[in-house]
Amino acid sequence: MIGERKLPGSILVAGNASIDDVTNRVGSRRQPGGAAVYAAVAARIFNDEVKIATAIGGDYEYKGLLKGIFPSSSIFEVKANSTRFEIEYDGGWNANYKAVSFGAARLLRADQVVKSARGCSHVHLAPMSPSKVATIVKKLRREQPDTVISVNTWEGYMHSRGSREL
Repeated sequence: MIGERKLPGSILVAGNASIDDVTNRVGSRRQPGGAAVYAAVAARIFNDEVKIATAIGGDYEYKGLLKGIFPSSSIFEVKANSTRFEIEYDGGWNANYKAVSFGAARLLRADQVVKSARGCSHVHLAPMSPSKVATIVKKLRREQPDTVISVNTWEGYMHSRGSREL
């Protein structure tokens, strides 16, 4: 493709994969979701070597899909129900989270992320607890000092000053 530009190296996106029940003006459907999944799909625009690190429950119905799109990923199945969101979009496409269940994704451990990142030139951390993110960043800096790290957060983690600092 003329003018195609890809980032060098590989990218790991770590965070939640969820099962989303989505309703909008077109209808309702169940689909894979989660900040890590969305970020990993977007990263594929820039690089074909994208991996995801996430924790899912045995009820996660999109495991095969994720492994197909991101074959060298670290998808950890844990003994918990999968993370789920029920999202309703209004006529202006504003999201209203009707129900949230932080299940398996919260069980993704910092050491699993760091191990999954070995050999990756870029690591993106989708929203996770600030203390977990801080641990991951410190360990990555120690083990892979040249890795480019990007962090996304969620306003729910920003309530106290300590939660806003790494």
